[in-house]
Amino acid sequence: MFVETRGRMFVEARDRMFVETRGRMFVEARDRMFVETRGRMFVEARDRMFVETRGRMFVEARDRMFVETRGRMFVEARDRMFVETRGRMFLEARGRMFVETRGRMFVEARDRMFVETRGRMFVETRGRMFVEARDRMFMETRGRMFVEARGR
Repeated sequence: MFVETRGRMFVEARDRMFVETRGRMFVEARDRMFVETRGRMFVEARDRMFVETRGRMFVEARDRMFVETRGRMFVEARDRMFVETRGRMFLEARGRMFVETRGRMFVEARDRMFVETRGRMFVETRGRMFVEARDRMFMETRGRMFVEARGR
């Protein structure tokens, strides 16, 4: 497990934070990376998990946040990536999950957000991508899911 920060990296867990990697996990923050959990945060990587931010990456979970990948999970933010959940956020990738943002990506879930993929999930945004769920957001794919936004 490799963690490198050039600016500020802040990790705070009030209840439980669990990070397990069987293969390789790489986290690099050049400016600021902020991870805070008040309830439970669970991150498990069996093969490779790569998180890199050049600008700001902010992840906050007040109740439960669960991220599990069995294959490869790649998250890269060049400018700003903001993920906040007040209730439950569940991300699971069995094959490959790839999220890349060059501009701004904002995901906020107030109650429950559930994303599950069994095959490949690919999300790429070059401009701005904004996803907000106040009550419930549910996305599940068994094959391939591809979302790409070039503008807004």
